[in-house]
Amino acid sequence: MMALDPKNDDAHRYRAIEYALKNDYQRAASEIDSAIKLDPNDYLNYSTRAQIDFVQKKNPEAIADYDAAIKLQPNNLQLLWRQASVYHLMGDYARGLADCNKMIALDPHSGKGYDCRAGQYQMKGDLKDAAAEVERGQRIAPNNSDLLSDRSVIEQKTGDYDDALRDLNAAIRIDPDNGVALARRGGIYEMKGMYQQAIDDFDRAIRLLPPDEPTYNERAFCHSNLGHYQQALDDLAVAIKLKRDDVGNYGDRANIYFFDLKDYDRALADLNQVIKLDPNDADAYSLRAYVWNQKGDYKRAIEDSDAAIRLDPKGHASYQNRKYAESKLEH
Repeated sequence: MMALDPKNDDAHRYRAIEYALKNDYQRAASEIDSAIKLDPNDYLNYSTRAQIDFVQKKNPEAIADYDAAIKLQPNNLQLLWRQASVYHLMGDYARGLADCNKMIALDPHSGKGYDCRAGQYQMKGDLKDAAAEVERGQRIAPNNSDLLSDRSVIEQKTGDYDDALRDLNAAIRIDPDNGVALARRGGIYEMKGMYQQAIDDFDRAIRLLPPDEPTYNERAFCHSNLGHYQQALDDLAVAIKLKRDDVGNYGDRANIYFFDLKDYDRALADLNQVIKLDPNDADAYSLRAYVWNQKGDYKRAIEDSDAAIRLDPKGHASYQNRKYAESKLEH
């Protein structure tokens, strides 16, 4: 941690970034608030606070801070891009597109604004418009790796996985440090069962990008399929820390504990958490019944099997779990 000059806003901002990188957002917020009080006219202070808000899913607060930063730096393409990205995630595509249009007006030749617009249309599900934006951008900037990466998303959504992979390979050749393209290519390798290649891409993406829960979850899946169970558990622990209310990460970890490591107590703890977060998750009740059977608690196995059947009457495993538990109780 750098030494702090209490009257230097830059020092407070740097400390805020250091705390944020450690996921200590409370201290990060305190430091960046101090920076803004010391210099309310430094756009970097607002931009930094916006990023701290963003990683905490505080999207309205992030927008307010990006607005403040853009008022101080109205021609800053990076700020407009980041604000458009937040609007993108909020589903406010009109405002996101407005920021993209400003980018094109400020810099019509780099293709960045068209890349921005393509992303907005993709999220709206307007793949035809997204493809048109990519095509416009590529005519202007044929070596823009982000546009090639964007086109790969459109191709994936239409089932053209080989074309998507070809575009991602080209994007990464142009910019080997394009973390988004690497993460996307890792996803295609994962889908194709090329788990080590996927891990290699996810490793590079994680080094290049801010912490991203889906990337850790996907890398965990690849490690698990290769028998790298501890690496998978490590990745799922990070994913859970980044998104504590996502039942998928707890469920994935429960599966590793139960099926691969035979650690029934830890599997049970994760399944309890899944059911706490989503009381209507039939698969979680069914797997927990399986755990209870392995632990010899047949009464609870029947209770969870019944709950799973109520939620999903077609779940064949739940009937098997209940039948097994009943047979054990009869003896």
